Amino acid sequence: MKKKPVQIIQLILFISFLILFGRFIYSFVAALEHHQQIQQQTEKSLN
Repeated sequence: MKKKPVQIIQLILFISFLILFGRFIYSFVAALEHHQQIQQQTEKSLN
């Protein structure tokens, strides 16, 4: 059972979108953690 070329292209685009979305979520979480660490460091240095 062969897939049509259009279906293959759609599948590749869908997988690429999932990878891109996953990387965006990962970088967003990492940036939040980094921001919180910087805030904690500045609070400690002010006290």
